[in-house]
Amino acid sequence: MPRWMALTAAAFMLCSVSRAATVEEAEAKIREAWNKEDLFSAVLRVEAMPATGSRRIALQADGNTYFQRAEGVERYRNVLRVQYPEPMKAGMAHEAVFNGTALYVFNESLGNERSEKVEHAIASGAVPPGGGQLLDALHDAGQITAVAESAVGESKVYVLEGNVPESDGETPMFSRFVATIDQETGALHKLELFERPQVKTATITLKDFDFSPSIDPASFDVSAAETEAAN
Repeated sequence: MPRWMALTAAAFMLCSVSRAATVEEAEAKIREAWNKEDLFSAVLRVEAMPATGSRRIALQADGNTYFQRAEGVERYRNVLRVQYPEPMKAGMAHEAVFNGTALYVFNESLGNERSEKVEHAIASGAVPPGGGQLLDALHDAGQITAVAESAVGESKVYVLEGNVPESDGETPMFSRFVATIDQETGALHKLELFERPQVKTATITLKDFDFSPSIDPASFDVSAAETEAAN
């Protein structure tokens, strides 16, 4: 093959190979995709292995997440039932509600109720279901350092990895995170939290997405009494 033909073929091959997206490009596409979605629900599951002294407790929580955009305002609600492992019989009802202006967490166990207005979504177990709010929560938790492209079933996804630095000598709840986010919708598929680089302590997954559910707008409201109790 003549040298000029070989050079032309090599140049064509280089041009035909798709360049991997940068973190900034992936985030921009996630936000753009999410801004096209106004309503959805999904099945939500949380699996965690928090440390309690020298032991770890295996926790599982199942429920749903709901999202609605109305007049440009995003709101979401996560509803979970946390089941403690045997021999403990008790569980906990957990709800996280972002009403468009603030994020509230409500827990109830054995008749005891606790409500709290929180600032840090992921550290509070109130993970946003996708888009800009999810990315903002990840940036609040740490620094996104890498992005890859993959697939979950037939869905193309971005896989964002990040690190959580120590602050003021305090050890963070988790040191690393991996978020798998749908390219077409901007919705979260999975968020993995690592206590240490290779020690996973929690996995949050969304599946069975419904983009035309029936959702009562009032379910995103937080009453004045609940607001007062949480402050």
